[in-house]
Amino acid sequence: MSLDFAKDFKKALYKLPKQTQGKFLTNLSLFTIDPFDPSLRNHALTGNLTGVRSISITGDVRAHYKIIGTTAVFIDIGTHTKLYK
Repeated sequence: MSLDFAKDFKKALYKLPKQTQGKFLTNLSLFTIDPFDPSLRNHALTGNLTGVRSISITGDVRAHYKIIGTTAVFIDIGTHTKLYK
């Protein structure tokens, strides 16, 4: 599976603390090996986010992505409160 990052995702990622950015890169490496590794807590979202999946980055930070063909397109990252408002 290939990876892509939406422009808004990149902006949101760079606004996060450096430590959280590093944790995202660590989890992204794991995601490329096994997107469903239990530590990522990968799950489908429902409601107005149907078609989007979420992985855990830290206790409160999540990254959202969509599968388009054979590409995982990361569309948003942030705290639980920011993403699910």
